Amino acid sequence: MHDQSVAKNIRILWLLKGLSSAWFPIPILMIFYQSYGLSLAQGVMLKAILSGAFFLGEIPSGYFADRIGRKTSLVCGSLLWLLAWLIYCTQGSWSWFVGAEILTGIGGSLMSGADSAITYDTLLQLGRTAEYQGWEGKGLAIMGLTEAACGLVGAWVATQNLVYPFYLQTACLCCYVVLALMLREPTAHCSQVNPPWRSLTGSIRTIFTQRPSLRWLILFSATLSCGSFLIVWLSQEYMVQRGLELTHLGWAWVIFHSAMAIASSLVGRIRPRDYRWIFALLPCVVAIAYIGLGVTKSLWGMGFIIAIYMMRGLNTPLVLNYLNQQIPSNFRATLISINSFLFRLLFLGFAPLVSLVSRGSGFETSLIFAGLLLGIVATYAYYKLRPTL
Repeated sequence: MHDQSVAKNIRILWLLKGLSSAWFPIPILMIFYQSYGLSLAQGVMLKAILSGAFFLGEIPSGYFADRIGRKTSLVCGSLLWLLAWLIYCTQGSWSWFVGAEILTGIGGSLMSGADSAITYDTLLQLGRTAEYQGWEGKGLAIMGLTEAACGLVGAWVATQNLVYPFYLQTACLCCYVVLALMLREPTAHCSQVNPPWRSLTGSIRTIFTQRPSLRWLILFSATLSCGSFLIVWLSQEYMVQRGLELTHLGWAWVIFHSAMAIASSLVGRIRPRDYRWIFALLPCVVAIAYIGLGVTKSLWGMGFIIAIYMMRGLNTPLVLNYLNQQIPSNFRATLISINSFLFRLLFLGFAPLVSLVSRGSGFETSLIFAGLLLGIVATYAYYKLRPTL
């Protein structure tokens, strides 16, 4: 009977994937900031602050999810998200936006790792872990299509008022909280003993010592995630500079996320023996795409943005599947949070650096710089990871 109630998690978690990606404001977010007098550099800095909040909360929140429960973590995180978007709905200054980004970061860190952990343990209890890679791919496809559709709607309603997309986002988060309360904690997690906080560092160090490939996998994933996250913000400036109208940004969002959804929906067909060549391809894609954007002066450069989104569609589910296979349930959310922790740390240092290059040498030069640095780090991580694939 308990297995039947836990099986409902799968459908609920797919709905939560969609609601967590109902990003109505994202296509116009930088334009929204500029409407309140903020510069592009300040907009990117807000995202660096977001990453800083994620950075500080990732590992403690992962431990919280493993110790207290993944459901509780998801509910608390979504409530903080809801508060952050209410601030965006009602306020309009730099200091309020900083506060909203901090709340978003803390809330997101509570949700990061908890959703993947409860999914894998649900499938583990049901004896269906072989389905996880395909599930994660379909989940990312749902996220991509949801973000595409919501981006289109958000860009459209923003032509009436730039704050309207934030109202829609807030409504979706209310639905998220209600659905998260309906989840059931799998016994695969409940039955295991979690280490006390003081011994957590030693336990993590032991796991990384026993499985050194995890260190390079996490660096590889974090570097590519940094590239796919940065392009979300830089692509808006790129398209506007090349003459794309505000009303067309939503359609561009649809194209980008549909491409990501197509790539991620195919992940279930990828066999473990294919990991080596696919992982070798991904750093090349991100490096060539960023450099291509830097040297392309027309909207045809959007093809490189599409390539980065397709890279994201492959990277996330493949890495999460490989990672979940290597770690015990009572550390699952914590170690997935470490993956996100390193990504946020990289972005926290990388985003201001890209902004500095942009101010000193121009926007196009900053894109080329980003491509070179991301490509070098991801390729090195792959080189160290390759023997274990």
